[in-house]
Amino acid sequence: MKTIQLFCLPYAGGGADFFDVLRDHLDDNIVLDAFEYAGHGKRLKEPTYADFGELAEDACQYINGRLLPDCDWMLFGYSMGTIGAYEMLAHGGLLRAPKHVFLASHEAPDGHWESKGYQDMSDEGLWKAMKQYGGFDRVDDKMMRNRFFRRLYFAPLRADYRLLGNYPANHRGGFDMDVTVLYSLQDIPEDKVHGWDSFFHAGREYIELGDNHFFLKTCAEQTAGIINRVARKLV
Repeated sequence: MKTIQLFCLPYAGGGADFFDVLRDHLDDNIVLDAFEYAGHGKRLKEPTYADFGELAEDACQYINGRLLPDCDWMLFGYSMGTIGAYEMLAHGGLLRAPKHVFLASHEAPDGHWESKGYQDMSDEGLWKAMKQYGGFDRVDDKMMRNRFFRRLYFAPLRADYRLLGNYPANHRGGFDMDVTVLYSLQDIPEDKVHGWDSFFHAGREYIELGDNHFFLKTCAEQTAGIINRVARKLV
């Protein structure tokens, strides 16, 4: 069966390993490759991005260097990764366009989303906001007082929310490609989710999953099933 690559961009503060939950549920011909942001995870010692332009350029170079010859590929952006995916497409630096785009848990780039104010929160306030979203659910007060933990997780998180907080609401054009938008109604109102209509002008599909921002944790098999269904049409 024809190989299809799936490149993934994680959420704010997240690492490439976030997508590992999908691996056991994807069809054997789908090769998952998750991008690690500079200043995160295995790239912790690298400087973080000044803006989404730097992120997009870095991600485009990464994907271009790993694209297999004569192989279709798909792009999956999760939360902040949806804005990163949009900027990659708008950047025009990809050698080949993806055959399908998956976007999860975020509003369109021209929105004024609530998280733009998170960069001004205290660590404790930001921690509480993340727990409300469904993240940092295993973090307690003791861990929050640990300097290593804060450097490893909170420094990248703050850097990402600075990117989001300073991101100008824009609409630099749409794309003639199919998109699947995954969301939780407890996270984003349906009318705001459909803001992506203005950016993707081919086939659009909206699917509600889970009950919080990080629905992938509990809906990995369902999410992989959606990806598998789309990928089978490309073979």
